[in-house]
Amino acid sequence: MADLLPPALPQRLRRLGFLNSVVIGLWAIALAGIFVRLTLAPHQHNIFPTYLQAGRHWAEGSGLYTTDRGRGFVYSPLAAEFFAVLSLLPEAPANIFWRLLNAAALLGAVWWWLQLGLQPIPKKRWGLVFLLLLPLSLGNLSNGQANPLVIGLLLFGILGARTERWYLAALCVALATYLKIYPLAVGLLLALVFPLKFAWRLAAALALLGVLPFCLQRPSYVLGQYGSWIATRASDDRHLYETRIAPHDLWLVLSTLHIPIGEYAYEGVQLFAAAAVALVCLAGRLRRWPMDRLLVTLFTLGCCWMVLLGPATESPTYALMAPAVVLASVQETEPKWLRAPAVFALALLLAGFGINSFISHKDLFAIVQPVATIIFSCYAVILALTPPFWARDDSVRAGRRPEQEAGLRTEIS
Repeated sequence: MADLLPPALPQRLRRLGFLNSVVIGLWAIALAGIFVRLTLAPHQHNIFPTYLQAGRHWAEGSGLYTTDRGRGFVYSPLAAEFFAVLSLLPEAPANIFWRLLNAAALLGAVWWWLQLGLQPIPKKRWGLVFLLLLPLSLGNLSNGQANPLVIGLLLFGILGARTERWYLAALCVALATYLKIYPLAVGLLLALVFPLKFAWRLAAALALLGVLPFCLQRPSYVLGQYGSWIATRASDDRHLYETRIAPHDLWLVLSTLHIPIGEYAYEGVQLFAAAAVALVCLAGRLRRWPMDRLLVTLFTLGCCWMVLLGPATESPTYALMAPAVVLASVQETEPKWLRAPAVFALALLLAGFGINSFISHKDLFAIVQPVATIIFSCYAVILALTPPFWARDDSVRAGRRPEQEAGLRTEIS
């Protein structure tokens, strides 16, 4: 068998290492399996046809949105314009392209994150990062959810700020916002801590992307679709849904524990938590935290707020937590027990995705994922406010020379 391989391939595999080779193989097998399933049964366990239908409606100039609760197209007219382009392809290639785009955004962003070394993760554990991401994102890739693309764009936004590519950061956050509105929370946090470099660029990116649909369809039609999009999103209170499609968030946890809380009180909790996250990030900015500490804290707490207190959290939405939880679980910490809550939260998230995939009466276990996020949120706050961890020797960060690290510590002075 070895004689059948290209001469350089065994050497490349040895350079990759056994774990990395296995992880690449598992990702390839998983994606190939998804593609085969989509070719044989394109309409089973697949929400992407809804996106393609919205794209066709956009091209025809017909209505995109419906008031049918929990059903239909929910993304922006800009997203519909993108899906209109995909609808020109045959259905099977369009399905495959959409999955490849989501996977590339997620894996490419995590790879860049590891390369820049925002967290102390030695190279020998990089393969483990991608191995753990597979089960947490596989369901989303299989049924066509946009969550891997959204979190990939947010990661690229954070990394754009880290490398001072501010236009890239603004564009990525704006694109994520036009897919699912609540990623704007991360953008607002970046605007808060980098007001002069990022805030106006984010506003410009949002404005330009918002105007783009008017260039490719009748302005009156586009304006009407924006109005319908805003109206349907504003009236879509998912806490009134039946349990099967109700949000899997803090509200569900409180309801399950029979802790009474009114709608206005819950909105107060959402606003208070958002203000607390903003205050932590602003305090880090004013106290001149190292750039890595500030951005990791901002990204982690922003993701926790989006899924735990955001407006539209379903079980697949917890794929948004995958990079933050996995990266925290494999990073080096001193003392080592400090990583235990992150590992426990990761185990619960894996259990939650397994329950969602293989158990029929999954409503009984709906609080597993929000409970995992509550645990991880507490861990993230403790870690963010633990200066000794961030002041430790970061020699394990890949490619980081001591002089580079010294420069980073004064980067946001």
